[in-house]
Amino acid sequence: DDYNEYQQKAINVAYSMVKQPRIPKVCLIQGPPGTGKSKTIVGFLHRLLNEEQENVKPYDSRNIRTKRTRILVCAPSNAAIDDLMKKIIVDFKSKCKDKNNALGNCGDVNLVRLGTEKAINSDVTKFSLDYQVNHRLKKCQSDADQSNQRRKDWLDRRLDELGKKCAIIKKDKEKVNSISFCCGMSSGVEIHYQAG
Repeated sequence: DDYNEYQQKAINVAYSMVKQPRIPKVCLIQGPPGTGKSKTIVGFLHRLLNEEQENVKPYDSRNIRTKRTRILVCAPSNAAIDDLMKKIIVDFKSKCKDKNNALGNCGDVNLVRLGTEKAINSDVTKFSLDYQVNHRLKKCQSDADQSNQRRKDWLDRRLDELGKKCAIIKKDKEKVNSISFCCGMSSGVEIHYQAG
């Protein structure tokens, strides 16, 4: 990406500050309208998160998910944060390493837009916390419904099998009883079947 001298300096300073241990990690990017603040923020986020993905495997050797960097981006208004979100979405989706196997909901990162639904632009609603929670709940419910349906289908098949076996046993018992009656055998004869 082509950043001017000040944008590149802001990205480098913000990056080096965030990478320093034990220093409060608050970075303020400010400037008049049209100076490329959004572009600079997107560039900083991309550098920070891209280097993290190259240096950290998603799972450690014990198959436990490693802690990923979390960044809170703030702006003075809902419109400003939504505009910034749109730029982040375009940039990160276009630079996703494997678009068919993305690691997050926005390319290789997960975005969460905080705020009330009515204050969020419809273009970024699917990134809102409420939307994502509801989407996951629906997916979990759908998965549970499918699992329950498979279990019900299996139980129905099993009941049919057992019903057929019971019918065969009942017929066999009737045959034995009729043979016993014809031959004058005592009614004390028992036949045992093991259901299998």
